Formats: sequence, C-alpha cells, structure tokens
Amino acid sequence: MKLDYTYFHQHSLTRTSTEYDGHKDTNEYSLNYSLPIGKTDLSVKSYYFDYSTETESRKYNSTTGAYDRFYYDYDIPRDDWGLMLEASTELGSHRVTVGTDLKWGKCDSRYTYATGKRDFGGKQDLYSLYVNDEMFAGDKVVLSAGLRYDYWKNHDADFYDDTTDKPYAFPYPDKNDDAWSPRAGVVYKVREDTRLRTSFGTGFKAPSLYNLYRSGPHGSTRFDLANPGLGPEKMTWSYDAGFDMEPNDNLSLTLTWYQSSFKDFLGDRTVDPDELPPYIPPGQFDPDMAIIQKVNMGKIDIYGVEAGFEVAFNSKWSAFVNHTYNVSKIKKYQEAPEDEGNYLSYCPKNVTKIGFIYDNPAWFTLGIYLTNVGSRYTDFKNSDTKKLEGYQVIDMKILREIFKGMEVFLSLDNVTDEDYSEYRSATTITYCPPFTAMLGVKYDF
Repeated sequence: MKLDYTYFHQHSLTRTSTEYDGHKDTNEYSLNYSLPIGKTDLSVKSYYFDYSTETESRKYNSTTGAYDRFYYDYDIPRDDWGLMLEASTELGSHRVTVGTDLKWGKCDSRYTYATGKRDFGGKQDLYSLYVNDEMFAGDKVVLSAGLRYDYWKNHDADFYDDTTDKPYAFPYPDKNDDAWSPRAGVVYKVREDTRLRTSFGTGFKAPSLYNLYRSGPHGSTRFDLANPGLGPEKMTWSYDAGFDMEPNDNLSLTLTWYQSSFKDFLGDRTVDPDELPPYIPPGQFDPDMAIIQKVNMGKIDIYGVEAGFEVAFNSKWSAFVNHTYNVSKIKKYQEAPEDEGNYLSYCPKNVTKIGFIYDNPAWFTLGIYLTNVGSRYTDFKNSDTKKLEGYQVIDMKILREIFKGMEVFLSLDNVTDEDYSEYRSATTITYCPPFTAMLGVKYDF
C-alpha cells in the first residue's frame, strides 16, 4: 500500500499595461494498493485532487504611476476524484487485463468585475470499462487487442451574470454520450536491441467543463469563450507504425509514422469581438487578447512523423533531440465549407525539441532545453495576414534534493527574452511572457 500527498503553491506576477497577480494551490492525495494472488495481479488506485486558482488584475494608472485601477478578480476552485480497479492474469500464452476507470469532477468559476459578477458551476462524470489481451507468440512477437467503453455526463451546470444592465441567470442542459473504442497492435522483436511496432484503434474525448461553460480571461494573452453546445470528439480511426532501437547502452533511436481521422474534432476558433454574447461587452477584456472558443470541427485528418534520439555521454551528461512533422487539415466543416482543405489553427507543421541534461544527485540536476516551433495559421481561413511566425525559445531548470522528499528548484523560462506569440486577436498579436524566473520548493511524503 502506498499513500502519497503533494502540495504545490505557485505565485505568478506579470505586468504589461495590466498587472496579473495570481496564486495557484494544488493538493493531491492518492492511495495505491496492489495484491498478487498466484498469477493474478490486483490493483486499486484512488485519488482526490483539490485545485484553487486566484488572480487579481489591475490596470496601470498613469496618474499615480501604479497598478491600482480595478480590472477584475477571479477565483476558480476545482475538485477531481478518481477510482481505478484492475485485474491482470496469465492464461497460457495470454496476459488478460480487465479494469474500470471512474472519474468525478466539479468546478466553479467566479469572476468579479467593477460592474458585477459572473459565475458558473458544473459537474462531470466519466465511467470507463476496458479489457485487453496480450498474446506472446514465441519469443519475437507480441499481439494485443482491447476494447474500451466510455460514458460521459455533464450535469448540474448553471450560469449567472450581472455585469451588464440586463442580468442573466439560467441552468445549462445536461449533456451525455458514450462510445466503444477497439484497439489492436503488434510488436516484433527483430533483435534484442530493435523492435518494430504498429497499432490501430479508435478513441473518444469528452469536452471539459471549462470549454462548455467558462467565459473569462485565461492569463494575460487570451480570453476563453464558452461553448455550451460542444459535443464529444471521436477518433473514428487511427494507426501508427514505427521502430525503437538501442544500438548500444548509450544510444536510443525511435521513429513513428501516424495518421488519424476525427469526427467532431475539438478545435480552437479565433472569435471576432462582434461575435461575443451580449453579457460580455468588449470592455471586459484587453483589446489585445485573443478570443478563443472550442468548437466541433466536423471531420479532421491528421498525419505526421515523430523521430528522436537520446544519447548518454557518461553517467551524468546526456542529450536528446525530438522532431515532429504534423499536418492537420479540415476535411469537412458544415458551418464553413469554404474552409475545407485548410489547416487547423494553431497547429505548426514542425516542432523540434533539444535538451541537454546534467544529472548528479550528489549536487544537482540541470536541464537546458531549446524549443523550435514553426509558423502557424490563427484562423480556419488560413489568412496569411493573421499567420504567426515561427520562434525559438530556451528554458532552463535547476533542481536539488535537500533531503528525502524535499526538492528546491529554479525555472528560467525564455532565457534569451525572445518576443514570440502563441495567439493573436483579430487585429493584434498577443506576445508571450518575456524572461521569467520561478523559485519553488516541492515536498512529497
């Protein structure tokens, strides 16, 4: 039996023309229990996660030279519970696993503006059952097949807003859906250091409570607009094929080709200010913020290649390189047929990550990471005038264990202070934070 508790506190402060002073607290409790009985392994995993996010936002006052003009405050508490039961047993050359994955969640979103309040609350239930069979065909081949059932329900959600002259208060209708998701795969061991693999499957993804009901600023760069009409995203089919190779103890290589087809894909749509509902007047958010709304996209095709290698120079120094080439295109979109054949918004074709690691437990662990992201369209029209250029950013993290269970860390993001953007509004580019340093302590017991 293993009982874990993790507490994390983060204080962030960003300033442009607006100051965002945020506090995030996380309490994570988990209980894991395993019981072997002959050739059968039983396991129980349960958890409770308590999240709290609070932010005070103030505008700069040129008269006083301080950030003292009230903009808004928000408080977003969220609770998640989970229970996973699993049994795995050997039946001849087969390894059969059956289990359940049960999740419950609730959240609230409370915004206070100078003109009033905007609140929403809701609950979400996810129930899953699955079975998987691994068959060992000799020493070189492993065959697998599985089936998963998912049931999803959002309920007890409501909305209240009195920030305008006309207050709004109404319940959201309950939403639910279910899906069966089969999968199968093959792994062939060419040699001890080389594996070929391929798999095929389907999938299901429920929209989150936030995407369904929450409307409000998300950090300093974007404004999230709720979409109560969202349905689940369904992966109608997906396959991948590739290999893993370890030519020696110091080098590992991996390559994967993948292709997927989605129905009702959950994509990000950039919204013009004149499309906002009447209870969100433009004055409630910075004009430079990108307004983003999750929408169901009809049919989407995605394919690409992931490649990478990792090398250990010695017992302390190592490095890795990962590259992803991805093409995500709109195949069918009934709301805007003229966008069919275009690329999804905010999906770069090329992403490269390079890292150098120094790991010396007696002293410290140092990581230096370079991320290169290619250009991206910000709308489904693929307008060149709204295209974001690619960027490179360097991050660093230093970690040292003070004593068992306690670590102190220093994160340095955007070390070279690059001007880069992940989002843009209808008229302006929203830049990401400049060089940022965060010092923290983590204690597990």
